[in-house]
Amino acid sequence: MKKKLTAALLAATLLASSASAIELCVDGRFSQDKPVMVNDRTLVPMRSLFESLGATVDWNAATNTATATKGATSVSVQLGSKTAYVNGTAKTMEVAAQSISNKTMVPIRFVSEAFNAKVWWEEDTETVYVATTDNYDGYRLAPKSIYTSEGESLVGTYLYTDGTVKGLTILDNGMDAAWIETADGNLALTSIPGDTVEWDKLKTGQKYRVCFLLASAGDATSQVAMGVLMEAIPYSELSSQNVNTFTSSSTPSTTPNKTNTTNTKPSSSTSNSSSTTTSKPSTTTPSKPSTSSGSSASSSSSSDQSGNKTVYVTKTGKRYHYSSSCNGGTYYKSTLAKAKSRGLTPCNKCVN
Repeated sequence: MKKKLTAALLAATLLASSASAIELCVDGRFSQDKPVMVNDRTLVPMRSLFESLGATVDWNAATNTATATKGATSVSVQLGSKTAYVNGTAKTMEVAAQSISNKTMVPIRFVSEAFNAKVWWEEDTETVYVATTDNYDGYRLAPKSIYTSEGESLVGTYLYTDGTVKGLTILDNGMDAAWIETADGNLALTSIPGDTVEWDKLKTGQKYRVCFLLASAGDATSQVAMGVLMEAIPYSELSSQNVNTFTSSSTPSTTPNKTNTTNTKPSSSTSNSSSTTTSKPSTTTPSKPSTSSGSSASSSSSSDQSGNKTVYVTKTGKRYHYSSSCNGGTYYKSTLAKAKSRGLTPCNKCVN
């Protein structure tokens, strides 16, 4: 996954690296606090999660109870208890809050959904994603503030924006650079050393969805943000792809657990402003879809091993699939030749 690759390359200046197999990414930023598994459920440090969700936290030492508040929503959890209280109403969590390595750990799905956030699991990279804002494949929608000094707080965050390429050039140090014109300001992006795949997609005057790692913010006069180019998707191709876009006004009907890896990622949409009636999140673990549901796609093309063979991929995954529903992923069509050119390897479930 390119996000994690760059996180490792820039760890010394931007993000902390970790040997943990499971990663947590909240609103485009990887957490230094790593999730753990308890009874097949993903638990994360309570305070860092609550604060990442924008909630304030109070601790009652007498009752070992933490209460997080965000706007009109209040969530209370007690060490050793599966019962939590959301705005005073008792709810049952999948697993009890507990102390691990002197940190209070809580089920990420329950707590995040209580604050109307979306949670999903990406199997290929073993990453838990949480989104409270507009989101595209784990990238947070870049706010206008990144073009001002206020955006400094977002440095090290994976963001996306839509814009038109204004210019391409080579810096003195040999790195590529691009100026992207967006609705709110300009981006000055550089490439990942040694990676030309995404860079070669950029054409002056064309519009793209640009995914990048923010390295620094500008100010109110320059309105330029610096970043590292992660992915460049021609805007004309978005409508033909199974685009994974999530807005916080939309509440999903299902949310996966770490071990339920065949569940879907956020609902697909080509609009960042869609709005649906919010329903109460379900705390029931969704059933595991059958991996044979995409067998027609697999069987119809499994005998064709040419480079034109249709396969299914994600933009950040490391495997290609013959089945469009394998693992419940959010995929778009590609060809076998293109998948192999990206260095993708065959899925061990649907590719025989």
